[in-house]
Amino acid sequence: MSHFPERKEKVCLNCGSLLHGRYCHECGQENIEPKESFWHLTTHFIYDLTHFDGKFFSTLKFLLFRPGFLSREYFKGRRSGYLHPVKMYVFTSALFFLLFFSFYSQYNPFNYVESNKDHADTLRSVAQPVSTVKKNTDEDTLDLSSHSSTNYRSVQQYDSVQNTLPEAKKDDWGARHMMRRSIALNEKYHDNPKAIVEVLSEKFTHLFPQMLFVSLPLFALALSLLYVRRKQFYYVNHVVFTLHLYCAIFIMILGALLLGSFFKLFHWHLNAVFTGIVSLLILFYGYKAMSVFYGQSPRKTFLKYLLLLLLGFVIMLFIFMIFGAFSMFTI
Repeated sequence: MSHFPERKEKVCLNCGSLLHGRYCHECGQENIEPKESFWHLTTHFIYDLTHFDGKFFSTLKFLLFRPGFLSREYFKGRRSGYLHPVKMYVFTSALFFLLFFSFYSQYNPFNYVESNKDHADTLRSVAQPVSTVKKNTDEDTLDLSSHSSTNYRSVQQYDSVQNTLPEAKKDDWGARHMMRRSIALNEKYHDNPKAIVEVLSEKFTHLFPQMLFVSLPLFALALSLLYVRRKQFYYVNHVVFTLHLYCAIFIMILGALLLGSFFKLFHWHLNAVFTGIVSLLILFYGYKAMSVFYGQSPRKTFLKYLLLLLLGFVIMLFIFMIFGAFSMFTI
């Protein structure tokens, strides 16, 4: 409850309902004087900010140290004391990807400067098939012994060759589109494969937030299939569990990145060991969260967890393929 002066009139300014207290029972608006000072506005902002912070840190404590507890509380209807799972996901994912991309820009394995020798070798390897194409084109012939995008100087040349082939030897729909895109990329980036890989990697990496967001309902669907006989759980309950699980994984990976940077300052080469520990911790967290939320025996939970990992791998592989193709066709 705020400490701002209450109106004497007992009619809600928002919906016009008759009031029986400080808050409207229809829309929930507080019945306070509409004229507010700058101090009023500032104190209201501070109250909302500290209220959010208080909920966030208490929710964070339960999220990290009591796996599955928040999802269970939400399922039982105990929600007012915790941050809403959607708000928690939006905040943690925004923070995670903000810092993740800053780390990625520093340690991008494709972001490097070639040495003169490597650059010369790349040009020679690319120039050889291109010169072959030019020579054969001048003679009105084309060497198709190696069916590669480097054999063609343009998409029009590829289409022209395809039109001369019998139906049995023509590329199918998918191969034709991939070949056209490969030729177009070679033209755009001057037959520099390393430049193509760098741009493609950059585009694909910045699609991670969208990929994870798309995977969320699919992951929840996998959970609903695994627990189809547990009629008390609806699809939305699996979604809430997935939101909390993703939030916890975001925070753990973020903590690992920050600690990795700390180790780097002291030249401690513990990346492999630390990555293994964090991975095991995430795997254990997922199992423990499922055990607490769904309340089944350790054996059943373990078997279903293995199936969930397999389904999750298939889901992410499918999403990676879709977004990888999208990246290739949009760079």
